[in-house]
Amino acid sequence: MLATVVYQPVPDPGSYAAYAELARRGVIVDDAGIPVRTGTCSWCGVLSILNLTCPRSLPCPTCRATSGSPCRRPSEHVLSKGFDGEHVPRRRAAYRLDEARHAAGDRSALLAPWPVDTPAVPTGQQAFLF
Repeated sequence: MLATVVYQPVPDPGSYAAYAELARRGVIVDDAGIPVRTGTCSWCGVLSILNLTCPRSLPCPTCRATSGSPCRRPSEHVLSKGFDGEHVPRRRAAYRLDEARHAAGDRSALLAPWPVDTPAVPTGQQAFLF
């Protein structure tokens, strides 16, 4: 039996601030249509969607930062917030874990897509918008 396709109940807000507000108000839903839970992530201390894997919960394959530690540049300075504070391979690894959970039947592991007549959140970036 095929799963029903669930879409976000509102069009893509188009900005980080509007997206974050929708998530805080419980408007953004997961792939099962259930409003996502937001809160402060225990790994990185940032407002996050709690059912998605935080990249900081994993070691970084680029800089070898351990779980819970921020990514670092070769100079040992912490990676700036302009890079979301994490190297791309670490963020992708977290997203792959969520994709694997989703493939195993956990529909809370991914966000529902935006309605087809609006721009979509870029693939692999859903967990890292705020």
